[in-house]
Amino acid sequence: MTALKEEFTNTAPTERSPYECGSCEMRFELQRHVCPQCGSYSIERTEWPCLPER
Repeated sequence: MTALKEEFTNTAPTERSPYECGSCEMRFELQRHVCPQCGSYSIERTEWPCLPER
């Protein structure tokens, strides 16, 4: 349970962070609405997972 809590509360940027600010390029583990560093609203996913073909 502790590992799950850490996963959802961890906001430290890592190389595998899936979200990135379009203005200052700060990376996040969780999707944010506003970048805490620059205040931008442009938070986008860095990579989209491949969807299976139908």
